[in-house]
Amino acid sequence: MGRFALSSRALLTARLPSYTGGLHQAKTSLRPVEVAGRVQSWRKDDTRLHVDSFPSQPSNGKRILRVFSNVNPDGRARVWKVGEPFERVARQFWPKLRAPLPSERGLLAAVRVTKGVRTRYDQFMLKLHDAMKLDPQYQERFAGATQAFPAGARGCASPIRCRTPRSAARTNWSKPSGSM
Repeated sequence: MGRFALSSRALLTARLPSYTGGLHQAKTSLRPVEVAGRVQSWRKDDTRLHVDSFPSQPSNGKRILRVFSNVNPDGRARVWKVGEPFERVARQFWPKLRAPLPSERGLLAAVRVTKGVRTRYDQFMLKLHDAMKLDPQYQERFAGATQAFPAGARGCASPIRCRTPRSAARTNWSKPSGSM
């Protein structure tokens, strides 16, 4: 995992040198089990198209960039669902999202539901995440919109545009939203 994290940093330094100083590297993870076929709640069902939002770990408005590598030992491709540009998603769902209650964000942190106070950005992105996953017509519209990554493939993706496969090595990077 450490080697993957170091190579991720080297990749971003080489490809995005102007961002290097502002990047924050989150933990590197290995997701060896495919999510498809597992029984889980709609909120945790990552086969549904959604934007990434972290319920317990607010991003504080930072944008997420995933560096991934398909490390499938059986040589199988990993398939991501891909959606439409974020602006279209926001136009469809944003008007229906409820604004957070005045004390909601602080209360969630106080009772340790979250590891810090969610920003309004975090609250709205979580609500957008949920609205997308709960809309069967939206899910059906993009059911066949996929991108296959063969075993050994590496790359970067903004999860605002595609769902992350759960069987890949990955490192999350973030940069304050105003600077991308």
